[in-house]
Amino acid sequence: KEVLEKYRQYHSTNGALPYYLGKLSLRLGDSKNALKYFEMATRTEDVDPIFFIDYAGLLVRKNDVPNALKAYDAALKLYPENVNVLYSKAKTLFQHQYIDEALVLTQESLRLDPDFIPAIQLLSAIQAKTKSVK
Repeated sequence: KEVLEKYRQYHSTNGALPYYLGKLSLRLGDSKNALKYFEMATRTEDVDPIFFIDYAGLLVRKNDVPNALKAYDAALKLYPENVNVLYSKAKTLFQHQYIDEALVLTQESLRLDPDFIPAIQLLSAIQAKTKSVK
């Protein structure tokens, strides 16, 4: 019983287990459970930015963009200078036609890491899009 309690306490603070259960659920085609596990991972004490990125990404694939953006915002509260989170939110915004907001986040990620290739590519796409609109 003592071992079980230690296991439960550890995994209530460590997001790795629910995160990897979410990844496994996705591989098995069970996106409903994947969402549940990813959300659990984002609510643990020992949370990694990738937990939020993958959770938000799955929400986007489920056409739940408002909640995906909330997940990115929650990640940015914890990790305001994480280029992967900034880029991922910018990409989602760009894909859903929030061009100005995407540009701001992309520029911020490039300010933090000028050599971050995905953000450089996204910036090019944003610039191409804004030129075609004008």
